[in-house]
Parts: sequence; C-alpha cells; structure tokens
Amino acid sequence: MFRFGRVLRSAAADASEYGPKARTWPLWQKVLFVTPIGITVSLGAWQLQRKKLKEDLIAERKLALELPPLSFPGFLHEYNSSISSISSISSISTRGSSHAGAGDDAVHRLAERRVEIKGDALPVTPIFVGPRPSPVENLKRNPVSSAAGAPSSNGFYVFVPFQMDKDVVLLNCGWIAHDKKDAFASIFRNGVSLHAEAVFREAETHRSFVPDNDLRSDHWYWIDTDAMAVKFGLQRASSPVQHGYFEIINAPPSAQASGFTLTRRTEDFLRFPTEPMTHSIYAGTWFTLSAAMTVIAYLRFLK
Repeated sequence: MFRFGRVLRSAAADASEYGPKARTWPLWQKVLFVTPIGITVSLGAWQLQRKKLKEDLIAERKLALELPPLSFPGFLHEYNSSISSISSISSISTRGSSHAGAGDDAVHRLAERRVEIKGDALPVTPIFVGPRPSPVENLKRNPVSSAAGAPSSNGFYVFVPFQMDKDVVLLNCGWIAHDKKDAFASIFRNGVSLHAEAVFREAETHRSFVPDNDLRSDHWYWIDTDAMAVKFGLQRASSPVQHGYFEIINAPPSAQASGFTLTRRTEDFLRFPTEPMTHSIYAGTWFTLSAAMTVIAYLRFLK
C-alpha cells in the first residue's frame, strides 16, 4: 500500500511537470519571429509605393510625349517662360530666387517633350557614355546588324555639342556598338548636319554603384551634363545645356542602315527595367512571406 501511494504521487508529479500548461518563451525567441514579420510587411508596402510612383511617372511621360513636337525656338520660349514663372514664385515665397534651381525645375517641367531639331554637330570628338546595352526595342524590331553595330552587344551613347542658330545644346545622337567607336569619332570630328526629332531629357543622377566619370582619360559612365559642357567648352548661360540634353528618337531604319546610330522609339520611354506589374509581384511575395511567418509565430507561441 505504501509503495502504491508513492507511485501515485510520482505520476501526479509527472503530470504536473509535463502536462498542458502555459509556457513562458524567452524574449529573444519572440523578437526572432516578430522582427522578420515587420520587415517583410515594410518591404511589401515599399514595393507598392514604388509601383505607384512608377505609374505616376509613366502617366506623366505619356502626357508629355503625346503633345505635338515643339520647334526649337518654341522650346526655348517655353523653357524661359518656366524659369521666369518659377523664379517669380520663389521670389515671393522666399524673398529671393535661384536661377539654377529654377532652371532645374524648368527642365523637369519640359522633360520628355518632343522637339524638332535642325542644325550642325560641332566638329569635335564626341563623348561616349557607356558601356550601355542597345535599345531593347531596336533589338526586337531589327535583329540584323546595322552600321551602328550588332544591337545585341554593349556599346555607347554618342554625345556631341549641337548648334541650332545661335544656341548650342548637348545632343545624344543614339547608340553605337563598342567596336564602332573609332569610326563614329572620325565621322563627328568632320561635322554632321542633322534634321530629326528629339526628346528633351533631364541629366542622370549619379548612383553609388556607377563609377565616377574620368574626364582625364575620357571615360564616361553616366550622363553628367555639367561636366560635358565643360569638356566641350560650352558657355554656361540661360540655355538648357547645363540642365538637360536632347536625345534623337524615331530615326528611320534606312538612316540606321546607312551609317546612323540606333535610336529609341517614342514608346520606349514608357518602358522601364522594372515595370509596375513586377512591383506588384514583389509586394505579393513579401506579404505572402509575412503571412506565413505570422502563422508560424502563432503556432509557436499561442497555440
């Protein structure tokens, strides 16, 4: 009887030790599970924000590109009017104005506007910005090599100072393959007359993963219009040369086959390496991971 009582007490002790009861989990384990949930939710929301910004940018570009092309004098009138308007507002609000800041804002207002250009490229050695991939849409439309080189290879965008009447602007003449660099340098050193449609564009922002331009060795990795103007010896004036540049578009295949560069089409400016739908997919992936980790945390700590 005594031994049977000891067995019962031992079983009761085991039941109290191993039976169902609330368990206190260490704080570090809770943090370990909760932190990734917060991170993945934040990343999903960030992707949705990027999707909205990309959609707004596409809508803004589409609106600008659908407007009828401006003549170059008409463009300068719009540009100078924007500067005057922005400077006046700035002067009223801050009791002072910054011409440079007004110029940047004017460039943004006129970005992606189509402009008819007619004039002469100054006889200098062009600036070659690259390596850059060829325009993707050209590769789809015309996979056969042209005088600019094989569209599937890496190459450069060709920048020259371009004179129209009394004004000189920076002009992106299009893309050429790497092995065509010397030939095109010789062509532009002799001067080239052009009559084409172009898009006015904002200068690029230097990204941390892109090397610095090396002006001494003439290696250009990103489009720095200020440095280009200095390289070409252009005057800093009210011209948009120091705030933006023009890019030739819609060059006919006959021009490309006869020795011209590969250029982008109007619709190419509405395409991005990461489309809005891709941002939606990324957001869905992050939210799915967050939901999965939430279920795991529930089963771990509350079930």
